[in-house]
Amino acid sequence: MPTIPLRIDDVDLKKIDNLIKKGRYKNRSQAIKKLLLDKLQQETLPFEWQEDSDEESRIKIVNKLISMENFSFSSNSTKSSEDLIGEERERY
Repeated sequence: MPTIPLRIDDVDLKKIDNLIKKGRYKNRSQAIKKLLLDKLQQETLPFEWQEDSDEESRIKIVNKLISMENFSFSSNSTKSSEDLIGEERERY
């Protein structure tokens, strides 16, 4: 696993140290790693970084999204959901 040098200001470092003191994390490295991974998960959709183009991969991605807690979907189309589905076109 690669190591990344990181500079952090005193205020944020105190926040991390406070979380460690409260027992949320064992050490700074664990705290920063967990906080970073949590933020990355919020910022990107699962599999968004992959460039799979086959049908099976797309189905896996859709199923993963549907199974996620708090998943929501919205459409910017002026057509109704019934109209869009009725067209029987593949949409991703």
